[in-house]
Formats: sequence, structure tokens, C-alpha cells
Amino acid sequence: MRMEVADFGIDVVLIEPGGVKTDWGMIAADHLAESSKGGAYEY
Repeated sequence: MRMEVADFGIDVVLIEPGGVKTDWGMIAADHLAESSKGGAYEY
């Protein structure tokens, strides 16, 4: 990224990832019973 924006006079020092909104939480919750089967967290 530093090289891509250098021509515009922008200095890139640090890039940090931000949060990404996904449906992962609901998908994981929907499959919790199946994925915990036979494990320590089975209910």
C-alpha cells in the first residue's frame, strides 16, 4: 500500500485490521449442539 499511494504524497506507516461484520456468530450458534457433541462442552 505504501508504494501505491506514495505518488499522492501519502506516507503509510502502519495498517491494522478492523472489525468485519459477518454472520459467523449466528452460524456458530446454530450449529453449537452438533459441534460440541462428544466433547467437554456437550449439553
